[in-house]
Amino acid sequence: MCRLVKTLSHCNEKFANGTIADKKEILTAIGQNPVLIDGKLQVTPDDWLIPLRNSTKEIREEVIKVRLMSEQIRNKLLEALRIRWYTTVREVRTAIIRDLGFALSVG
Repeated sequence: MCRLVKTLSHCNEKFANGTIADKKEILTAIGQNPVLIDGKLQVTPDDWLIPLRNSTKEIREEVIKVRLMSEQIRNKLLEALRIRWYTTVREVRTAIIRDLGFALSVG
């Protein structure tokens, strides 16, 4: 898991400015079968990445809506969105640990 975190740390910058090897390492860390089709890079995501992909767009759209509300309502709704996001992250962490076949002690 440490290698995965290290690989994906600052991956936007590494992908934009890195070597071909850096780009390949990032792509293989998140999925399989990277293919360039009609100028678009497509990767079959690993199972652990799917909940993040599914949640990110929806939560971002809701955050934009919530930010336009009054402060009192906004704070409560943002907290609910944070909890949803943290739940998704926890599910992803659990899937990564399960897939890599080891336990991570959480203190």
